[in-house]
Amino acid sequence: MEELFLNRRLREIAGKSTVSFHVPAHNGGKLFKRLGIIDYEDGILGIDTTELPDTDNLHNPQDVIMEAQQAASRIFGSEESFFLVNGTTGGIHAAIMSCTSPGDKLIMDRNSHMSAYNACMLGRIDAVYLKPSIDAQRGIPLPASEETIEEAIQENPDAKAVFLTSPTYYGDCIDIERISKAAHRHGMALIVDAAHGSHLGLSSRLPSPAIRLGADIAICSLHKTLGSFTQSSMLHVNGEMADRERLRSLLRMLQSSSPSYLLMSSLEMAAFVYEKHGERLMEELQGHIDDIAKEFECFENIKLYEGNAGIFDRTKLFVLTTATGASGYEIEELLRERYNIQPEFSTPYGVLFVSSIGNDGSDFDAVRSALCEIDRLKRHGNHQEIPKYPTAMPKALASISSAFYMKKRAVSLEESRGCISGDYIIPYPPGIPLIAPGELIRDDVIEYVTEALGMGMQVNGVGTDENKSVMVIDMPKRHL
Repeated sequence: MEELFLNRRLREIAGKSTVSFHVPAHNGGKLFKRLGIIDYEDGILGIDTTELPDTDNLHNPQDVIMEAQQAASRIFGSEESFFLVNGTTGGIHAAIMSCTSPGDKLIMDRNSHMSAYNACMLGRIDAVYLKPSIDAQRGIPLPASEETIEEAIQENPDAKAVFLTSPTYYGDCIDIERISKAAHRHGMALIVDAAHGSHLGLSSRLPSPAIRLGADIAICSLHKTLGSFTQSSMLHVNGEMADRERLRSLLRMLQSSSPSYLLMSSLEMAAFVYEKHGERLMEELQGHIDDIAKEFECFENIKLYEGNAGIFDRTKLFVLTTATGASGYEIEELLRERYNIQPEFSTPYGVLFVSSIGNDGSDFDAVRSALCEIDRLKRHGNHQEIPKYPTAMPKALASISSAFYMKKRAVSLEESRGCISGDYIIPYPPGIPLIAPGELIRDDVIEYVTEALGMGMQVNGVGTDENKSVMVIDMPKRHL
């Protein structure tokens, strides 16, 4: 395992009986062992260290971290790769602000993660939103069409970058190669939130990774589908569209000055697994997916989402449940309580299983058995009507960054009609803002949120108090 540069060095250090007078204070686990209060594996505690002469420095790598990042770059097909210890969120912030300056335009899919909106807030960037698209029958947010993106590029030639999500949480992908050519013709960088696509490239039956298709920056959550520790991600860069020196400065600014060696070592291990074992493991996973897909052909009431007639990541298994008479929330609870199966999330329409190379045949056997029983159950009667997702583009009366600093007050959800939002209103999943700070709160938004809360959906930005309070800008109401 000579390729594991950082891991090898950390194991060597952990194996020494060094008297430690440096952080972290658990002293290689000695504190916990002495008190007998917790039992961690020795190997984990031993490599939870800090910047020492032999451990390199993430923010100025010259030794084992540099070698580990160079190996990752080679493995994933980038010119340069950066380890992220603040998740893909921190990478998105740095990526967007490395390609834009305050006052610049960013073309951005409205169905983007909140971190992209926050990057615009932090960088005082003007977002040009692509009209949101949704599969209304199944409640699935969709990426903007290639035609819509190309039209926005032509209509905003002064924009500095395009920000897209591919694949989405549900597995839908964009033709990155086509969009990268369109963006580059107009001198724009293409940034791709590929948080859910770290595993792409392991099979010809899956879409290719964005960084290999022309994206200038792709940010990937290796912890989601490749097995690194939670909160660890990578940022891949190609070409000259991103200011790499500014990118490095932003990563130093936006990430901890005490980066976790546990997270960094897990990223190196995940890259090693991808290169040495990934294709074999993915082939096994594809076989399991084939088998369970055949089962769905026989089911009467539950169906499998197979993409919106475009490029699709089939490792995402969104199970549609409404024909059973039960919401996805009810099915998730049933899976957890009766079958000891925990899916990724549920919606009023169904349940998402995020399969990965970490799953084996026994996992799929358990899911198959449970779904067979659930398909025959149909004991819930007629399911309540599902609220219609608002698709009209919100009217912005203040920029996100301006709204952040304005005086705010709390009002009930019902009283917020015609007010300017002082915070995000974000249904979870998938974490896409319905309303951003500075935008007008319309009737259809209030109606959707009210019905969604009644069905058990979590909506960030709406209080858990009786009035379902929201924060609004403290100024007179505006009406459509």
